[in-house]
Amino acid sequence: MIGINDLGTGHRSADEVMAGLQPLVTGVLNTGVPVFVIPPLPAPGNTGSQEAERRKLACLIINAATQWANSTKGAGPQMYAVDLQSGPMDFDKMSIAEQAAWLDDGLHLTPYGYDQLGQYVYDAIASRLC
Repeated sequence: MIGINDLGTGHRSADEVMAGLQPLVTGVLNTGVPVFVIPPLPAPGNTGSQEAERRKLACLIINAATQWANSTKGAGPQMYAVDLQSGPMDFDKMSIAEQAAWLDDGLHLTPYGYDQLGQYVYDAIASRLC
């Protein structure tokens, strides 16, 4: 859920956050270690410019992973975007009751939510590295 606090404060744009992340990700990849990133998830009820920037950052992260794979032709360490919003953690598609099981204050995960997040991330890593 990389970059979410940078966007949440409203002091940085998606482009600025991505510009700051890119050297970090590239530096790690250049050491031979794969990188798994989770694009920022939506905060229920968050609309307007912050949501637009969150969506933009999610796209930038997913596109960066695709561009890295294309530029390396899949050889060597890769950047993997674990897009949980397109799957099991799309809070916008959940009922209020479902959101309450995942989010204790409408923003932060509950113990159940963290357990699920951990399992999804584990599965993503295991499917790529095993």
